[in-house]
Amino acid sequence: MTFELFIAMRYLRAKRKQAFISVISLVSIMGVALGVAALIIVLGVMNGFSQNLRDKILGINAHIVVGNYTGGISDYSDMSQELNSLPGVLGSAPFIYTEVMLSSPGGVKGVVLRGIEPQKASEVLTLDQEMILGRVGDLENEKDFPGIIIGRELSSTIGVTVGDTVNILSPSGGRTAAGFSPQISVFEVRGIFSTGMYEYDSSFGYTTISAAQSILGFREDMVTGMEVRVHDVDRAHAVSVTIDELLGGYPYYVRNWMEMNQNLFAALQLEKIAMGYPGHDCPGGLIQHSHRPGHAGYGKNQGHRHLDVHGRNQIPDPKDFYLAGNAYRSRGHCPGFCFRARNQPPAQGISVYPASG
Repeated sequence: MTFELFIAMRYLRAKRKQAFISVISLVSIMGVALGVAALIIVLGVMNGFSQNLRDKILGINAHIVVGNYTGGISDYSDMSQELNSLPGVLGSAPFIYTEVMLSSPGGVKGVVLRGIEPQKASEVLTLDQEMILGRVGDLENEKDFPGIIIGRELSSTIGVTVGDTVNILSPSGGRTAAGFSPQISVFEVRGIFSTGMYEYDSSFGYTTISAAQSILGFREDMVTGMEVRVHDVDRAHAVSVTIDELLGGYPYYVRNWMEMNQNLFAALQLEKIAMGYPGHDCPGGLIQHSHRPGHAGYGKNQGHRHLDVHGRNQIPDPKDFYLAGNAYRSRGHCPGFCFRARNQPPAQGISVYPASG
C-alpha cells in the first residue's frame, strides 16, 4: 500500500457510529474527482483541436517562408543548398505565388496559383498525403497542356475533374509597350486534393514552376520565394532568426508560421490560459487553480470535521498532510503549492499557501 493510499484510507474508514461521516467523505471525493475529470477532458479536447488545426495549416503551407522585397529570387538553387545546411532545417523548396482567374464551362473562380517543384514539394509540404485523385508527380507528365492540381471544393464549384481542361487568366501575363496585358492559358486538371479546410480546398491550385513562370510572363528563371520546413515546429521562430542572419536582412524577409497565423493561434492560446492549460513551469490558469489538489483537499477538510468516538471535534493530523504534500511534489508534479500546517490551534484547520522551498 502506498503512503498516499494509507493516509486516505485512514480517514475514509469509519466505525459503525461514524458511517455517515464516511459517506460525506466519499461524496466530497467524488465531487472533486468529477471536477478534475471535466477539466482534463476539456483541456484534452481543446489541445487536440488546436494541434489538428495546426497540422492542417502546416500541411498545405511551409513552416518558414523567405521572400524578397524588391522582386523575385533568381539564385534559388544556391539559396536552397545554404538553407538545407542550417541546423534544424528539414528541407527547402522554391515556389511561385500569384492570383489568377480560373474558368471552365461550369463557372469562373478566382484562385491562388502556386508554382512548385513536384520532386521537392514533399520536403516542405504534405500535399501528397492530401491527394484524393491523381498524384503530385503527374504535374511533370508531358502532354498537350500543362497540368494543374486543384482543391475538391474548387472542382465542385466549376464542375471539372481529372482529365478536364480549364482556362487560366493572368492579369499581368505579358509586358507590352502599353504595359502588362492579360494572358490566357489552357491547363489540364491532373489531380484533386482535400485538406478538410474550405478556405484551401476552394481557392488553391498547384502547377509546376515553369508553367507558372510562363503564364506570368517571367523573362528569366526566378521564383517568388523559398519555403522551408523545420524539424521542430515550435522552434520555427528561432530557425527563422538564423535564416535572417544568414541572408543579411534587407532585401530579404523571413516569416514563420506563428507570425503568419498569429491572430488564430493567439485566440486559441488565450482560451487555453483561461481554461487552465499548463505551461512550462506549471503555472496553470484561472480554472485550474481552483482544481489543484491543495485547494480541493483544503475545501474538503474545512467543510466538515470527523467526529471521534467521544464526540469531540477532531481534524486530521497536519503532519500527515505535510508529508503527503511533499510526496506529491517529489513525483514531479506542480511545485507551486504544498500542504503545510501553521502554528495554530487544531480547530482552525489546515492552510494551503505557497511553498518556500
